[in-house]
Amino acid sequence: MYIHLSIIIIIVSVIKSSVATIDVCKLCQCSGDLTLINCDTKGLQNLDDIDFPSNVKTLTLINNTLKFDTINDRIKIESLPKLTNLILNQNPLEIIPPFNMRTSQFLSLEDTLLTSAEFPISYNNSSLQRISLSNNKIHSINETDFLVLHNSQLTELSLKNNQLKSCEFLLNLPRLYSINLDKNQFTSLPQQLTTPGKLRNYSFMHNFITVIDETSPLNIWLKNNYTNMEIYLANNSLDCCLSLWFIRFY
Repeated sequence: MYIHLSIIIIIVSVIKSSVATIDVCKLCQCSGDLTLINCDTKGLQNLDDIDFPSNVKTLTLINNTLKFDTINDRIKIESLPKLTNLILNQNPLEIIPPFNMRTSQFLSLEDTLLTSAEFPISYNNSSLQRISLSNNKIHSINETDFLVLHNSQLTELSLKNNQLKSCEFLLNLPRLYSINLDKNQFTSLPQQLTTPGKLRNYSFMHNFITVIDETSPLNIWLKNNYTNMEIYLANNSLDCCLSLWFIRFY
């Protein structure tokens, strides 16, 4: 009996050991120095059988069925001490995963079925500089959704191709330099642009803006002589008669 038990335990241990030592570079594409790992379109439902090398800096997991709703999957990401860029596009996340990452500077969650942009408390004091939440189903963003990023180094934010009509959240991102709001549902330029802070690059292309007149934040820019500001408005249906002020000065 004891002999059989020992054999069973040994067999189970060997099986677990073999699973834990799967070479990720046989499944995914890896750079020679293992700083870039591409695991796109591998049918991954979880990361149970995968261990990433500790020196990976850029990890892409595009077009899988990952949700990161288990501690084990999140730890696989959080335990990478040099991870700088994490790209999870085209996974059915539905919510922003509560990662606790201190080194990551770029997070891309494009086309992940997000309906909310609320960042969990785990992102407090993160090192994120660039975030993309493009191609999702976000209707609105509360003022507090980005509150945990208030002290972050976030300078670039993309919310392209959502369903936004306002951007009160801008007040909670004091270091933001560039924002992309193309292909949303803005009908006018939001008043938050009146006090741009460090923001210098705005994109509102392919929205539903019809009027830019003297009440527009652009008039405040002109009066205050704000310089080095860029705003992109292509493919909006501006009413020429009601936007004469804008046409005359710009």
